[in-house]
Amino acid sequence: MAESGDSETRSRPGRIYVTGHRNPDTDSIASAIAYAELKGRLDPGNEYVAVRLGSVNAQTAWALRRSEARSPELMEHVMLRVRDVMREEFPVAENRQPLREVGRTMAAEDLDLVPVVDDEGVLIGVMTERALARRYIREARKSHTLRESPTSVAAIVSVLEGEQIEGGDETVAGRVWVHSIDASRSDSKISEGDAVVVGNRVDAQRQSIELGAALIVTSNGVPLSTRVARVSAAPSAVSLTGGVDAAAASGEEQDITIAADATGVAKNGVVFRYTGGATAGAEVVTVTASLITVQIQSGVSTATQVATALGLVAGFTSVYNVTVSGTGSNAQVASTKSVTTSGAAGDPLGYYITSNAATALTASFVRFALPFPANKIEIANDEASGTKTVIVSLDGTNTDVTLDATESVSYSTDTSYFNAVWLKYGVGAPAYRLKAYGI
Repeated sequence: MAESGDSETRSRPGRIYVTGHRNPDTDSIASAIAYAELKGRLDPGNEYVAVRLGSVNAQTAWALRRSEARSPELMEHVMLRVRDVMREEFPVAENRQPLREVGRTMAAEDLDLVPVVDDEGVLIGVMTERALARRYIREARKSHTLRESPTSVAAIVSVLEGEQIEGGDETVAGRVWVHSIDASRSDSKISEGDAVVVGNRVDAQRQSIELGAALIVTSNGVPLSTRVARVSAAPSAVSLTGGVDAAAASGEEQDITIAADATGVAKNGVVFRYTGGATAGAEVVTVTASLITVQIQSGVSTATQVATALGLVAGFTSVYNVTVSGTGSNAQVASTKSVTTSGAAGDPLGYYITSNAATALTASFVRFALPFPANKIEIANDEASGTKTVIVSLDGTNTDVTLDATESVSYSTDTSYFNAVWLKYGVGAPAYRLKAYGI
């Protein structure tokens, strides 16, 4: 006797057919019936059905009638058919999906190929195991480049399981480099549009940007130094948060002016982007690090309407201490522009300051998230006299120091960075200053 139709290939899940040999005699039919009954009682999770592979002879027909047993169903053959092995659900790959993700899907599903579909889900091709292997072998034999397969920044971030710090979802189509040697001794071949993997060396980061790299990737969670913010052409995925000390600076995009307050923080290398999709008078503003995106009605929204929308963004002008202005009925159009603002020569880039004028302290620790990684922070109790105190914590739980009137404290590190500090008052609500410098 034989069983056919396992749980992976049968067309009707849960049904298993039990049969004897072809041209069955009485013992073949009786054994199929008995074995199906036995298996059904031992394995109630599946349905076992007795079948035959030929006609019932006269002797067997008499035995079935005498025992009042039903004749098994006729199964014309036991050869596998397409419907027995096909999959009703199958993983597919989108045509913009990274090869690495497709390969991992194939490995996880134990597949030799994966269908490729377009944005509408229509089949446009297949990715085979052979094609995937040949691709990797070919790339391993020559210097890596994205020229043959331009890749979006979003896809690269996804494959690297990283985080995009700055820039939009541009396409990178250059070569890929690892910058690992002293920039001053390097006759680098990095060129316009390339992608560069760097560490925590400021000279390597700066050189890569100056040579026109389209994408900077920092490894092992190392933040990009804010000192490279003086480079005017800002590539994707580069954080260019910086600041000014005593000199105001400004930049313009169409009829909008972004001006830094004399004592506050400017955004060096601000990318100001207009996109369509909104209605004039109801513009939508999104601020992410140094990227300002404003949805407008292209050709209809005016500078005055855009400036009003920017002014409604909670905390924007106070956090960055900038003034946004735009007056006039000139229509704004969809565009992207790098608006570079910088302080006077010698000003410490990466400078950030806030005070009680922006955020008042409470009796519980308040977390101040710094807008960039900092290697130095300063906290001061600005009370000239009295008993009001400022309590500082570097972890949000434990008190590190208590500052009386006129006292201050500073922290610095060469091996790591600060991304937040916690403050509260001990007595009263004192005037204070928090100052941070970028690495």
